[in-house]
Amino acid sequence: MTGNQPRRKIVAILAADVVEYSRLAGTDEDRTLARLRALRSDLIDPSIAIHHGRVVKRTGARASRSRPNNPDAQDLALRCKAAFFNNSGPSDVVAACERSLQADGHDVFALSALAFFIAVSVITAQSVDREADLEKAEELISRALVLDADSGIAHFAKSCVLTGRNRHEQALGEAERALALSYDYIGANFVRCLANGCLGRPDLTLEFADEAIRLSPRDPALWIFYHYKGWAFFMKQQYEAAIDWVLRSRAEHVDPFADLLLAAAFALTGRPAEAKKALDHYHALPLVKTTTIAQLRTLQFALADNPEWIAWNERFFDGLRKAGMPES
Repeated sequence: MTGNQPRRKIVAILAADVVEYSRLAGTDEDRTLARLRALRSDLIDPSIAIHHGRVVKRTGARASRSRPNNPDAQDLALRCKAAFFNNSGPSDVVAACERSLQADGHDVFALSALAFFIAVSVITAQSVDREADLEKAEELISRALVLDADSGIAHFAKSCVLTGRNRHEQALGEAERALALSYDYIGANFVRCLANGCLGRPDLTLEFADEAIRLSPRDPALWIFYHYKGWAFFMKQQYEAAIDWVLRSRAEHVDPFADLLLAAAFALTGRPAEAKKALDHYHALPLVKTTTIAQLRTLQFALADNPEWIAWNERFFDGLRKAGMPES
């Protein structure tokens, strides 16, 4: 559009397939993947840029590095991806990806997905040995990036580990790199929400959560952004809004940290019975490993140490204390 007329935006879906991909990859996998990357960088990406567009999400299978002459490995690799993208529970995804790696230790997706879930156990304060877990995640990511330096999900997983290491600005940079490699914006916004929250910037967390919800209102992973909105509102001491959004998140996905947020928010708004119920639900979850405020304090303050982060966590601990969580 020109002049004073508004620019119209449209959403387009691009579908592409490769004729005889299995045969080509079986003959020369590295050359086939290199040709596919060249077609994308030389043809598809420039065409999108000319029309002032941007890739907001990729679906379907990324070019797989599993050996095409090993059908069992291929099947297990696909099961790992299906578990990850179908929003299965962490234990199911981890088990599927571990089976894939037993069949093919070069499965970049499985290496990255495992690293991501290990990092999440640290980020959500459910790690028994934080340092050992982060070292394991870093080792998995290093292996993945040696195999494919342009793997978007590997860079996404790396950004999560950097957040666990209290290196949030670097994590944001890795998230941007993952997005540039056309991973998907849901993953990038996950890190944007998380890292900005750890940096004491809840308004940016809300901004990126709202962007993810707006761009993909039917995405099965939206519970993550409902959760982050609740977390951000808690940080802003808007506890009723925090409760509303965390309840929306928990209705779609069981997450231990959601119960902790609810227990603290209910306690801080004078609703002791609901606070106790949320805390009891938290303690009943099989993934829970952190059961005292002292344990939680250690894990939370390892994630960040800026004044805003410390202040919100002290309010968080106070709410959990009122809900009945033991000090030590």
